[in-house]
Amino acid sequence: MIIDRDKIIIVVSAALAVIFGALYFAGQRGAPVVLERRQEELAQATGAAYEIPSAVTVHVAGEVKHPGVYQLAGGSRAQDALELAGGPTAEADLNRVNLAAVLTDAQQLTIPKQRADNETGDWYAEADKKININTANAKELTALPGIGDVIAGNIVAYREKNGNFNQISDIKNVTRIGDRTFEQIEDMITVN
Repeated sequence: MIIDRDKIIIVVSAALAVIFGALYFAGQRGAPVVLERRQEELAQATGAAYEIPSAVTVHVAGEVKHPGVYQLAGGSRAQDALELAGGPTAEADLNRVNLAAVLTDAQQLTIPKQRADNETGDWYAEADKKININTANAKELTALPGIGDVIAGNIVAYREKNGNFNQISDIKNVTRIGDRTFEQIEDMITVN
């Protein structure tokens, strides 16, 4: 009896598709429980009900193995998006990213490159010399005029509670940042 090579390839391919499909759906069973738990955590943190979207689409860029646009379950964290993008490259500086931040729809998550030892060590984004208010830590934010330790802490706390800023003017929603402070820093900050 002669075995047709094409038939073997088709049968093996179909079997693999069934196996991978089963593994994928088995992994998805825990997602609603995780979403429900995250929704409860956010409600407790904010003191009010928080509606988590069913899905968010995020652009993962910078020092990741597979940059691109990914769709995740609502309530997912930056760490989840990083994992979907294949993880960080060897040159990634994860200390400059809040991996615990809750992702928002249409967000760009940029994983920065480590600074060389001979760089000045300023906290400005490499491309445009602006501080990214979505990724900067409290110490980095104090480099902005009019932003001391207390207001920098307010910015980080606001971001952790409400997610990333969609536009730079959203920083005015932070306690103790009004129009005057915003005018001082608007040319020095970015959300990208």
